[in-house]
Amino acid sequence: MINTLKRALNFFKRNPTEPPKGIVFLTMLREYNNRKAIEECLRESTVIKHESLYGNISLFLHSKGLSEATLEDIKPKLMEDLKFWLHKNLPTCCASHSARHIEMCKRAMNYAVKMEYIINNPLYSVETKRDKTKGIVYLEPNEIKKLMIYNFTNDIYRIVADLYVYQCFTGLSYSDIYSYDIVEINGKMWLSGERTKNGTKNDVYIFPEAMEIFKKYDYKMPVIANQTYNRILKEVALATGIKKHLTTHTGRKTHATLLEQNGASTRSIMNQLGHKSESTTNTYYIAKTTNRTSKEFEKLGSLLPV
Repeated sequence: MINTLKRALNFFKRNPTEPPKGIVFLTMLREYNNRKAIEECLRESTVIKHESLYGNISLFLHSKGLSEATLEDIKPKLMEDLKFWLHKNLPTCCASHSARHIEMCKRAMNYAVKMEYIINNPLYSVETKRDKTKGIVYLEPNEIKKLMIYNFTNDIYRIVADLYVYQCFTGLSYSDIYSYDIVEINGKMWLSGERTKNGTKNDVYIFPEAMEIFKKYDYKMPVIANQTYNRILKEVALATGIKKHLTTHTGRKTHATLLEQNGASTRSIMNQLGHKSESTTNTYYIAKTTNRTSKEFEKLGSLLPV
């Protein structure tokens, strides 16, 4: 019995295995980004964004003479210094942009813990703040109709307007317009494919207005470079007198808002857009209007019993 107690005491006195020392933070950050890109099959555009964040973090550490800083050197105060440096040296840096850099560092340090490079994440308690959500830009039904019937003198304007209206009635992202095929589901025609952004399988209900445009182009929408599309879209808005900043994203947001105004649930809208969470749909895609509330309250009539 005494020998057993001694062995137990010796076990608890022993030092735990120490993680390796001196791993350079930037080397680990590069390893984390590369691994994430491969394991999650990230799009090239997403990888480029991550590379941009990494580049800024690297420039910051070099400016402080910390290019060889190890994992043990990364502390919460350094993240505050990083935030200040970003806002000082990047003219367009906003709260959300600096937050993305710090959040990448936090995730990378979580990865370091997982890989047993360090025992604890020293950035665990670091909080980030993002800019307040701006008002969601979307088109009213009369503005969509204006795009549909306007007599453009330039053919490319007509094509861009049709592409945008098609987005308003399908909710497809611009990169997905060309990759979805028509399929029959329960006797109805749908668009089916995988989201380019996240690889999620997505079935999109085709409303009559979208089908008319699809038929017009013989079930194969014309291809235009995204940058060109957004540029001409601004000219289309100017020509039609629509005083809103139109982009490929506002087409999706218009679709989400129209669905909500006509009684669709957030869950159904989320599925239509190919989102993974209702929170994303509700926060960033559905504009808060009184249309649906008004329709529901009109049905109630009086609140007092007759």
